[in-house]
Amino acid sequence: KKAIIEAVRNLNGSSDWKNDAKKVIDYQRQWKEVGNTGKAENRLWADFREACDAFFNARDEANKSFEQEKLENLDRKIALVHKVNDIDLSDKKEALKSLRELSATFASIGPVPHDKKDEVYQSYKTALDKQYSALAVSAKEKEEMAFTSKIESIQASPDRTKLLQKERAELRKQIDRLDQEAKDRKSTRLNSSHLVISYAVFCLK
Repeated sequence: KKAIIEAVRNLNGSSDWKNDAKKVIDYQRQWKEVGNTGKAENRLWADFREACDAFFNARDEANKSFEQEKLENLDRKIALVHKVNDIDLSDKKEALKSLRELSATFASIGPVPHDKKDEVYQSYKTALDKQYSALAVSAKEKEEMAFTSKIESIQASPDRTKLLQKERAELRKQIDRLDQEAKDRKSTRLNSSHLVISYAVFCLK
C-alpha cells in the first residue's frame, strides 16, 4: 500500500489529467484488492486519501484555468475577426499580406469554448471570404494562402515536428485518394485540388 501511495503522489503535477485520473482510479481499485494491513491501516488510508484528494483538487484547478484560457482565446479570435473586417483594401499586395498574417494568427490561437467554436470560425471565414472577394482573389489563391498560413502557424508551435508529420501524412492520404480517383476515371488529368495538394507537399518538404 505504501507503493500505491507513492505512485499516486508521483502523479501530482501531471499535465495529462485524463489518463492520469484513470491511473488514480485504478490505484484505488488496487488498494481495495490488497486488503486490511492491521494496525497501520488507518494511517495508510489517511495518506492514500490525502494523495488522491491532492491529485483531483489539482486537476479541478487546472480545468478551471483551461476554461478561462478558452474564454480569453475566444476574445482574441473575435477581436481578430474585427481586424479582418477593417483591413484597408486600397493596396492589394499589402492587404493580402495582412490577411495572410491574420490567418496565421487565427490558426495559432488555442481552443475556444466548444459551444462557440463553430460560431467564431464561421464569423472569421465570412469576414475573410468577403475581403478576398473584394480583392478578386481566385479560389486557388485562397487555398494556397490558407495552407501557407497554416504551415507558418505550425512551424511557430512548440510541437511543430509532430504537427508537421501529421499534416504531411494527411496530405499524402489525399494525394493517394485523388490518384486512385484518376485511375478509376482512366484519366491522367489533375484537377485543381490535386494541384493545390501537390503545392502543399512541396511546402512541407
